[in-house]
Amino acid sequence: MLKIPVDKITSGMKLAKTLYRTVDGKILLMENCRLKSAYIPKLKEYAIRYVYIQDPEEDKEEEFLQPIREETRTQSINILKEINEQVKTNGTFNIEALNEVVISIIDYILEDSRLVYNMIEIETHDSYTLSHSVNVCVLSALIGTAMGLRRRELEILCIGAILHDIGKNVIDTKLLNKPGCLEPSEYNIFKEHARQGYEIIKRNVQISFLPAHTALQHHEREDGSGYPRGLTTKSIHQFSEIVAVADVYDAMTSNRAYKKAYPSHMAMQELVNNSNTKYNYTVVEHFLKVVAPYPIGSVLLLSSGEKATVINVSRSKCIAMIKSGLDERKKYDLYKLNDISIVGRLK
Repeated sequence: MLKIPVDKITSGMKLAKTLYRTVDGKILLMENCRLKSAYIPKLKEYAIRYVYIQDPEEDKEEEFLQPIREETRTQSINILKEINEQVKTNGTFNIEALNEVVISIIDYILEDSRLVYNMIEIETHDSYTLSHSVNVCVLSALIGTAMGLRRRELEILCIGAILHDIGKNVIDTKLLNKPGCLEPSEYNIFKEHARQGYEIIKRNVQISFLPAHTALQHHEREDGSGYPRGLTTKSIHQFSEIVAVADVYDAMTSNRAYKKAYPSHMAMQELVNNSNTKYNYTVVEHFLKVVAPYPIGSVLLLSSGEKATVINVSRSKCIAMIKSGLDERKKYDLYKLNDISIVGRLK
């Protein structure tokens, strides 16, 4: 599978991933369909900048494992939109539809122990907060599964994860979308979203008190440097520690108006560097088991001077195929390199 800009589409290419319209989840183009250059203007109209196409040089048995179905992602975002509108209108929301989509996310993850968080760029019209909330939920579910949480615990964890930023609905939008650094007074207002989220969830979610506390504590840090209460390790709930790691990783690997996204492997290293000081060591340890350092489509430079493209990722393997060099089409498992190493990521 190759990731290419929409402008590079040529007639005859085969689509590797189904494209959905974010507004209503309607399918735009089905997986395996033959692309036409005439599709380019329409795709741009929907703000789709990249597509994934099938690489004829890849083996057909290579399987693309997604951590969430595209239709489930679209459904989740639409439900969160409705919840946000309800909160802004009267401070309440209906939890039933959200419960159903969380169960779908967990069911899908539990069905396949190979699934890994393969951070492929998601094209969306929706605000960062909506996509971010779904990403944090999926990543928290993967971490929780790796840590051996029971089914009911995963459901409670994921409700807290997908709603962790709901308190932002009562923060001024101009403040949330401000490019650049916030002033100290603005940052104090922004930090209130954790307490506000706690209050909103406490009023509307009766399955457990933990989703509300997850929202309240997801910015707390192990060394007491977080907010809103400056809690340390012993006072922070495990679910909040999981969501904290998922939240920071997704924030670091997302493009924003005021910063460029970190590559996955660099964001992972940042979390490792701060484990046991800011982030729970055990959570980070399990996080590393379920996140791909080099997502499918990554182009890497190897110490041999060859260029390789990642074509398959799971929890146990990360397969890259040589695309430029002496041994074209030779494959390496990046988790089991011996005589060569990765020098850098080219794209």
